[in-house]
Amino acid sequence: MYYYADAVVSDDRVDPEGATAPGTVALTCDKTRDPFRFVLTSPTPDPAWDPKTAEEVEADYPGLIGGE
Repeated sequence: MYYYADAVVSDDRVDPEGATAPGTVALTCDKTRDPFRFVLTSPTPDPAWDPKTAEEVEADYPGLIGGE
C-alpha cells in the first residue's frame, strides 16, 4: 500500500506530517505542490496519511513504482 502525506517544513528540514514508523520509505517528495507532498510506503502508516493504490500513484507519478 502507498500513502500521500503533506510535508511539514521547519528550519531546514522537510518531513512528512505525522509519525514515521521504522520501515517507512519516502519514494519521493513532490515540491511542485503546495503544500509539498510525500509518497510513502510504510508497514505502520500514520492515520493522517491518505492511502493510495499502485494505480493511483502511477497516474500521479508515472514510472515512480515501476509501472508503465
